[in-house]
Amino acid sequence: MGKAAFNERLKLTATYWNNISAGLTLTGLIIPYLALNYWIVDLIAWVPNWLDGQAKLSDPAIVAAASTLVATVAAYVAATVCRSFADRLLIKIQD
Repeated sequence: MGKAAFNERLKLTATYWNNISAGLTLTGLIIPYLALNYWIVDLIAWVPNWLDGQAKLSDPAIVAAASTLVATVAAYVAATVCRSFADRLLIKIQD
């Protein structure tokens, strides 16, 4: 395989990983935003109840918010790893 073909193969692979990273980033931002919009009324009602000692951390709204936050962080970390992998591939391009 020639140098040009090798470079194109690296570019295509880096583009693939970059697109996976972009998809994870968008998914990690949009889906949690929509999920929190669904639970926001319950979260707002939960805070005063929690301050009064009546609410628990095991309430469904809190569990949903915490799992959404964990999913957002996981998507961001995965997107960063994919982007880093794409950058490492592009370093290997030959002149």
